[in-house]
Amino acid sequence: DKSISRARTLNALGTVSHEIGDYSESEALLTEALDIFRLLDDEVGQALVLNNLGWVACEIGAFEEARRLSREALDLNQQMGDVRGQSLALNNMGWAATYQSHLGEALTLNRESARLRRLAGDQRGLGFSFVNVGWVYRLQARYDESFLHLDDALAIFKEIKDTQLEGFAVGMRAGVLWDMGEYQDAFEGMMLSLDLWRKCGNQWGVGWSSCALAMILLELDRKDEAVKRAEAALDVCRNTTGSYPSALGLQATAAVYGATGRRTQSIQRFAEAVRLRLKLGDALGLADMLEEIVRWVTTADERQQAKDLLSAARAIRTEVGGPPPPRVRSLYETNDVDTGNTGTRITQTDLPLEQAIRDLQHHSRIEPSGKLALDYLATTTNNEKA
Repeated sequence: DKSISRARTLNALGTVSHEIGDYSESEALLTEALDIFRLLDDEVGQALVLNNLGWVACEIGAFEEARRLSREALDLNQQMGDVRGQSLALNNMGWAATYQSHLGEALTLNRESARLRRLAGDQRGLGFSFVNVGWVYRLQARYDESFLHLDDALAIFKEIKDTQLEGFAVGMRAGVLWDMGEYQDAFEGMMLSLDLWRKCGNQWGVGWSSCALAMILLELDRKDEAVKRAEAALDVCRNTTGSYPSALGLQATAAVYGATGRRTQSIQRFAEAVRLRLKLGDALGLADMLEEIVRWVTTADERQQAKDLLSAARAIRTEVGGPPPPRVRSLYETNDVDTGNTGTRITQTDLPLEQAIRDLQHHSRIEPSGKLALDYLATTTNNEKA
């Protein structure tokens, strides 16, 4: 009884640490809880903690580990007939699939998670699934469908007074506006998101929304503010465990340094960020990075290099089925790179569940595209030194 009580306490403490963005502490507490539940052969406890660990793994960028943990949790919850537990495992797997740009799989997993959460009467979880579905639609440039799901999620979070998830949904909605080129509305939405994240003390959310704010401020030509936001965001992101937050902070600072004439620092930050995107297997994140490099690093006499980088970004987007958002389409047009076929796979979204939960491989265009970017940045660094 004492062992079970200790394991439950550790799980509760690990969940609290997760909620405030202290992922290293959360992972340590949850891992100890899982060890105890395994020794006790307590499958209910194991399934609970495995799901919580899978969620933490998603947020720090350990996506393969997140899928492994969540698949084990899914198997246990299916054996026990626990619908709520199954929905959380599918949510985690859907989140990991989204981060790694497997959009068809992500949509199937998140829709099934939403169906089970509705069945279980889990309003908070249902809202979270709606956010995840809206996120996938955003990546597919299906903005009307994205707004519908994000607005449904917001209505739920406001009704149940969940400040943290309201901040998440508001920020995702602002991200759609940013992609669409509605920069002032995006700025106001992301500021609200930041305020909500701060109220609940979640550092991951503070860093995430601050990075986005820095990028939006660049679009509004408020460069000095953008630099301050990006540098503060990088400090927060680096203090948050994991590669994904660091990649966000590095990309934001790289962009603002490039926009303000600090080219050498911009190149250094972009190189670090590209390496992290490669490590994460984040295909669309890498495509976005290539576009940012063209925008903020390449010069007028590097037209061929810019075209090569954008062609690599287009190849990723074509493979994944995530068209370039309106805010960057003019970049392709200026450099004579056609984007006409990048969205051809977006209709492939009704995958069987068994196909969606299988082991996923990194997209084939990630490695060559990342190498192209790193080679260009290294050559440019050497030229700068010369």
